[in-house]
Amino acid sequence: MTLLERRARGVSLTKNGERIFAYAVNILKNAELISLAGMQKDRPFFSAASNPSSRMAALFSEFVTANEADHSQFRYREGGVEQVMDWVSGHEAQMGFVFVPLNKQAAFRYLLERKNLEFTMLTVTGLVLYTGVRSAFYGIRSIAPDRLGGLRYVQMEEDFFTLLELSEGLLADILPGTMLDQAVMTNSDHMVIHLLQQTDLCNLGTYWRHDRCSSEGISVVSIEGCEETIGFGYLKRKGEEADGYGASFLEWVAGACGKNDLIPSF
Repeated sequence: MTLLERRARGVSLTKNGERIFAYAVNILKNAELISLAGMQKDRPFFSAASNPSSRMAALFSEFVTANEADHSQFRYREGGVEQVMDWVSGHEAQMGFVFVPLNKQAAFRYLLERKNLEFTMLTVTGLVLYTGVRSAFYGIRSIAPDRLGGLRYVQMEEDFFTLLELSEGLLADILPGTMLDQAVMTNSDHMVIHLLQQTDLCNLGTYWRHDRCSSEGISVVSIEGCEETIGFGYLKRKGEEADGYGASFLEWVAGACGKNDLIPSF
């Protein structure tokens, strides 16, 4: 195939050349990573991935602190549901923790089969509205879904299983044609917190992160009828059982969920 085109001012890459160049860059990067891996000390290693969640980040940090005397190595990543699934199926993470709207379980099961993964639900949580002191809804206990369409939001970037899609689907049933006003999209949880504190923007999220928001002076407003709409659990590769740090961390997270018995997996 032709990789380069000669022009009056030099040469440029063809479409095939651009694709091959991208492949070559990845080959060189991975070769370097393999070399670095060979230079590292042989010691216990545990990696986990999660949807963006200040609560999960805090739990992983606490777990590392509790086990730092072992001189082990840990890695933690955050991404959307489908990205976390790819990390687990591609052996870049030993397990992944995700939030899945219960109304999307059929699509989620399809992806699990394709990627040869299993999902075990740890708890069911609800969709809530987070507001700062500059919001007109700060401090109220609950809000009706039909009032969500008049607000402006700062939201985490997600994928097909985003919580925002869940809320917009709910809103569409009540106010057809209404979309939520996403003023800011980000992958930074710190930015979400900062904008909630400094502006009248709101955020739709799960109740499971309410402790972080409450400690930052952010109000947690229940959305009527959305108390049990989102499942939270962990992904692992089919046929592989969690052991060592993996089993210990699962107990750590399950304890934070406040449940002794896990909901059946799918």
